[in-house]
Amino acid sequence: MGQEDEVADFLDRLRQLRALAGNPSFRTMSRTSGIVSHSALHEALAGRRLPTWPVVREFVKACGGDEAEWRRAWAAAANPARGPGRLPSDAAHEADHPVEQPAGPAGPAGPAEALGATGSPRPAPVPGRRWFGRRGGVASHGAALLAGIVIGAVTGYVVGSPASAQREVTAAQQCQDAISDDGVQQPLAAHGQRALDAADPAPAGQSPGAPAWVGRPGAEAHILTGTSATVPITQNVAAGDALIVSIMLTSTCPAPLTVTDSRGSRYQLVADVFDTRHHRVAILAAFDVAALSTADHLAVTYVTASKYHVVVDEYRDIHSVAARATGLGESGGTSFGITGPTCRAGQLLVGAVGSNSGTGPLFEPGWADLPTVKLSSYWLTTGYQLVRTPGPCSLSGATTAQWGAVLAVLQ
Repeated sequence: MGQEDEVADFLDRLRQLRALAGNPSFRTMSRTSGIVSHSALHEALAGRRLPTWPVVREFVKACGGDEAEWRRAWAAAANPARGPGRLPSDAAHEADHPVEQPAGPAGPAGPAEALGATGSPRPAPVPGRRWFGRRGGVASHGAALLAGIVIGAVTGYVVGSPASAQREVTAAQQCQDAISDDGVQQPLAAHGQRALDAADPAPAGQSPGAPAWVGRPGAEAHILTGTSATVPITQNVAAGDALIVSIMLTSTCPAPLTVTDSRGSRYQLVADVFDTRHHRVAILAAFDVAALSTADHLAVTYVTASKYHVVVDEYRDIHSVAARATGLGESGGTSFGITGPTCRAGQLLVGAVGSNSGTGPLFEPGWADLPTVKLSSYWLTTGYQLVRTPGPCSLSGATTAQWGAVLAVLQ
């Protein structure tokens, strides 16, 4: 194995170590270290060059790894001809791999190293290749395979074109670097797990009207790498109605997602699902909104995305969230489905399903399908159903593609 392969293998092991440590953010790792910047830690994984040992040491310490074990691994990657038992001097290595000095201190602990060249990470290593885990030495082949699966979920390696895979990986790196720990907005469900809230009581003082869909005052979809989207209002919205915003983002992450409108109405995240391919589907809602006209607009902000689908639907006689559920299917098939708690008659179910490739999702009978928004091979399908008899809240239908679904129970 040449040095380039040794370095790539070493970086793969570092990614696995971080995944086994719970995938802490680079900012968290930087604070744990106290002497290395989050950007230096980020670049340690982003490039194809071997990071300097001081950066690797702090990376390993922040993830709970064995420093001596990783020192030998780093030395072997630095000069494979020497073998794992001989350590090159730091001075000799620094001559070939210079450290870029930071412009200022990384934090209260003082200055930190920063690395140079960046590039695309390699796919997870072949199962069976030795890797160095947390304290305790070398992992078994079975554990290495499990770590490879975890890494695939974290970094979003997908089957497809190299350019597509690189966009997914780049999005993950941008998210990790851009989100502070306190700013992370976790998805309600991920990787096939369902999240569910118990139903809230109906708001006091609200008259029990029959919820109904009024219209779609806005929709936008674009292939555009960025951090925001503007949705013009195309028909007037009545004061006191509710606006339900369904969103699908591509090459993104479960970071803060906000919606505002030009009249100052407040939008809350109702349901949110994020999959291993870095697709995200979410519903946000604003109740009792101020009146909007065609001179108004909505603004959607997020950390990063390469495509966005946004649809805005107006409903009357809904004032709060009663429950929510989410789910996803990574491999596609013939159907999708998520189930929630028992619903009460008179509540309104609103669903959104995002998918990539295949046929667009079709809701089961009993749901009113709203106009589908398609962009390239990506679909965002929305619909609603008025609950007439008590029973389990559910959203299901047919699709031949990977899917993510969110269900909001409103009242």
